[in-house]
Amino acid sequence: MYSLDITIFRFLNQCIHISPLIDGVILFFAEYYVVIVVLVFLGTLYRLPKSKKEKIKIFFFVAGITGISRFGIMPLIHLFDQRLRPFLELGAPHLFVVNEFSFPSGHTTFVFALATVAWYYHEKTAYFIYLSGLCIGIARVMAGVHYPSDIIGGIVVGTLSAYLLVALAQKVFHTHTHITK
Repeated sequence: MYSLDITIFRFLNQCIHISPLIDGVILFFAEYYVVIVVLVFLGTLYRLPKSKKEKIKIFFFVAGITGISRFGIMPLIHLFDQRLRPFLELGAPHLFVVNEFSFPSGHTTFVFALATVAWYYHEKTAYFIYLSGLCIGIARVMAGVHYPSDIIGGIVVGTLSAYLLVALAQKVFHTHTHITK
């Protein structure tokens, strides 16, 4: 599995330093596109046919779950898995430097947690966020800061933690979420 991880990493990572334009696009998706994803979610939340009070509750609910997934569960994983970034471990070319551990991808964990919770409120937006999460993850591998397995780990951690936290919130607080197409 490790060999396949490195093979896929090297295939995607060879795309950088070909041209400034390609590097700029990869950097945009790897670092900044997440802001657009959050803005799309907030725009969707704003347009939901709910009261202002309900929208504020949803905002804090989503912020809490994505925050726990990204800043609560990931540090626990880092206690047991302290995988170095590929640019450090392999001396691979990279577009920027990140000082945290590699597994799982924090960007991917956050975006997939957001998509999973968004699915309960607006399915079409969730599909957009899931697809965006894949783009972000692939760009981060291309940029040299993650292995493909880090992205898969982020997908699993983000999706599963958000799903379980929503289920727990529904059970404890008797919250009900409604899907809107």
